[in-house]
Parts: sequence; structure tokens; C-alpha cells
Amino acid sequence: MPADLHEHFLHEVCRHIEFQLDRRRTQSVSRDGDMDSSLSMWAKELVAMGSADIHLNLAASIPDRSEQSPDAAYAHKHARFPGLVIEVSYS
Repeated sequence: MPADLHEHFLHEVCRHIEFQLDRRRTQSVSRDGDMDSSLSMWAKELVAMGSADIHLNLAASIPDRSEQSPDAAYAHKHARFPGLVIEVSYS
């Protein structure tokens, strides 16, 4: 079971990420083009995966049963793997 400090730090990091994503998701189109619009659309398609297992079946010919369980992860809804994986360590 993770320590209190570990969980608190992880929660704060994820809360900050969600805050930034929410800002991007609700951004309006900028005055000089649609750059903000593209970022907003991209941010709307990101999902928090929590600490769900990530199955790494990478080898096509050899069955690869590798599995990782990060502390937190974020992925684009069309991506095969998460683009951001968070692992917190404290000693």
C-alpha cells in the first residue's frame, strides 16, 4: 500500500494536469487563427486512465505478455498506448 505522501503528491500532480487540460478544452478560437481550436480539440480527446494495467503486446511473432501498472496515465482516445505515464517514487 502506498504511503500518504506518495498518494498526496500523485493526487496533486494529476489535479494540476486536469486543471491545465480543462483550460485547453474550454479555450475559444484565438483572434489570429485556429491554433487554439486545434489544441482544444486534441485536449478533449485525452482521457485519464488512472492506474489501469498497460498490456505491452509488442512482438508480433513471439507472444509478449508484458504488463505495466503505472501510478497514473493519460492517453489520446485513438492511441494504442498512453502518451503520458506517471510513476511516483519516494524513499
